[in-house]
Amino acid sequence: MPSASTEDIVDKVDRYLLNIDVTITSLLNYPRLAAAFLTIAPLPSSAAVEKLFSCARQMVVSRTCKLSDTMFQKLVFLVYAGF
Repeated sequence: MPSASTEDIVDKVDRYLLNIDVTITSLLNYPRLAAAFLTIAPLPSSAAVEKLFSCARQMVVSRTCKLSDTMFQKLVFLVYAGF
């Protein structure tokens, strides 16, 4: 027969899995799960965005200032992707 703590854990997991709230704030009801989530799920970083802006800034020179928006976006994509 499982101990009381094991039954408590199983009950908490069952309640979490039956919860229909899919927002991140639903984790506030489960502090241990929230702590585990923050350990494994990295918080968003601005490094990728900064790299993209840096790439675009390097593309804006006198010879490219007359490009259409679409062509500029394509060039930024190609440079960012490493082509």
